[in-house]
Amino acid sequence: MDNAAAIQLFPNPSSGTVNISYSTKTNGPVTIELWDETGKKLGTLFRGEETGGAHEHTLDIPKELHGAFFARILADGTTSTAKLNVQ
Repeated sequence: MDNAAAIQLFPNPSSGTVNISYSTKTNGPVTIELWDETGKKLGTLFRGEETGGAHEHTLDIPKELHGAFFARILADGTTSTAKLNVQ
């Protein structure tokens, strides 16, 4: 990916814990959000300051969530999105 903040989700599909891996080019604010297929924001998974480089966060998926979702990262003045399938 050529985006400043490339995002990867694994395992995908998932039914429990998901690792969110991304890298940023610069120091600064980072926000990671979870959205459903209809475009509804379900919540903010992470909001904070990060240094440039590789980062990883772990998300526990609630058992009642099933279907396709999107994780969106806002960093380095850009947005990157990755699809997450929850079984």
